[in-house]
This record gives sequence, C-alpha cells and structure tokens, in this order.
Amino acid sequence: MTSFIITGAVAGLASALLFATIITGSPLAVILFYLAGLPLLIAGLGWGWLSAAIGALIGAIAVGAASSGIGGLIFLASVGAPAVWLTYIALLSRADQDGNVEWYPASRIILWICGIACLLVTVGVLAFSTGSASFHDAMAPALRTVLADLAEVSGDFTEEDLEQLITAMIAVLPPMSAVIWVLVTVFNLFVAARVVRSSGRLDRPWPDFKTIAYPRPVSLVLVAALFGSFLSGTIGIFSTVVTATLIVAQTFVGLAVIHVVTQNQNARTIVLATVYLSILLLGWPAFFIAILGMLEPALNLRARHHAAGPPAPPAPRQPPD
Repeated sequence: MTSFIITGAVAGLASALLFATIITGSPLAVILFYLAGLPLLIAGLGWGWLSAAIGALIGAIAVGAASSGIGGLIFLASVGAPAVWLTYIALLSRADQDGNVEWYPASRIILWICGIACLLVTVGVLAFSTGSASFHDAMAPALRTVLADLAEVSGDFTEEDLEQLITAMIAVLPPMSAVIWVLVTVFNLFVAARVVRSSGRLDRPWPDFKTIAYPRPVSLVLVAALFGSFLSGTIGIFSTVVTATLIVAQTFVGLAVIHVVTQNQNARTIVLATVYLSILLLGWPAFFIAILGMLEPALNLRARHHAAGPPAPPAPRQPPD
C-alpha cells in the first residue's frame, strides 16, 4: 500500500538531483538535466499518477530548499506537473458495451506535450518581458554581454554583425526551446514506458506508433500559426512556438507513413537510415516530412498500402533448356 509513496519519494529526489546538475554547467550535466522527468514518469506509469504527484512535490521542495523558492516552482512547472498529467492521461481507458478497452491515444498524448511546451515557453517569454519591455529588449543586453568577447576576438565581426546575430538568436530561442522540450519529453516518456513494460507493471498495451494520426483541425492550426509567426510581439512569438511544436508533431506522422509504405521493401533499412540521419544532421528535412504528415489525411497512403497487400513473390525461373 505504501509502495507507491516510497517509489514516488525516491523518484522525486532523483528527479530533483538530475534537475540541479545544470548548475555545474558541464556537458554531461545538460544531458542529466534533460533526463530530470524520467524518474517521475517511471513512477507514474508503474505505480500510478499519485506516485508521480508525490514525487513532484518532494522534488519541488528539495530543489526549492537547495536553491530558492523560484527554483522549486520552475521544477514543479516544467518537470513535475507535466509528468503527473502525462502519466495520468497515458493510463486513462474506457470500455465499450462489448467490453473492449480503449486506451488514451498516443497521438493525443503528443498533442498534450506540444501544448504544454507552448504554454511553458510563452510563460517564460512573458516572465522575461517584464514591464513594457519586449522580449528582444529584455534578452539583448545579456546576449550582447556574452557575445562581446566573440566580437573582440574576431576582427571581421562588426557591431552590425553582432546585432544581427543577437536578433537571430532571440528569434530562434523560443521555438527552439519548445522543440527541445517536446523531443526530450517524448523521449523520456518512451524510455519510461519501456522500463515499466519490461518490469511487467505497464497496464496499457504498447501503442502502434505506425497508426498515429491527429484530428484534421491540427493541420489548420499549424497553417494559421505559420501565418501568425510573421506578426510582431508576443503573438508572433507564440505563433512561432506553436508552429515549431506542431511541425514536430506532424513529423511523427510523416515518419509513421514512411515506416508503413516502406514495409516489405528491399531498401527499407537504407531509406529509414537516410531519413533519420538527415533529420539528426541537417534538421530541415523534418519540415518536408511534416508536410507529408499534414497531407496524410488527404492522401491516405497508409490505408492504400494496407489495401494493396504485400508484393507478389517473384515468379520462379524457368529451368534452362
């Protein structure tokens, strides 16, 4: 009875420790920082969302006591609360009249992750934009101080170049932060589910990611956010963040389509390896894969592939005369 409390407490302390490693500033600390939500997700999927909630509270108290109250709130908002909610919806299920159990779709969980990322980044932007100062005006002095040494070392780096670099970095920072949060959270949730499944404590069956699909309005929201990203101010920043996160979400659909249509193909391994390596090394191919995901409801490539069935076996060769 008390196992979920003990598990949650241990997970909360482990999560707080991983979260606090960022203060060291080492590259390894950054990786450990990104894994801060993993213990809470394992506790929530294996012992219930209440266990994750206990861990989130204990972790927030630990971080707050070690640093400051604001540190505990940041941990709770960015790590604890999302882990509790994601494990709660991941274990939601309902049964129909025939007794068939329907679990909360993995596609909706991904949309929740995107929504939480947009909310966190938007709140962060508003927090930095104190008073009447814009986000650019609030961030520019800090970046200018950091990049001042770079401008001095490089003789070709003019003041105008420095301002252009600062403007570009500030424009990219919110959507990039949201994308990283989405990818890290999806990765942590996937790993946590694998760990819990291997221990036999995962209640829900493993979802078939090749069938992932979103409601049609999601593509309309992406198009609207893309147009809104050309606006200025907070609305433009929020639209950019929404655009970036939904492109990631649609990329998952595009990858699912590629996985399905390349089944039973001889070059499947080469194609998949090329696709994933191009995304990891270049990044921009994900945009075209996201377009494929957006067009999938109209193209219906996966359904057509399944309807076509497996390719016919090669005809036997005639024996030589």
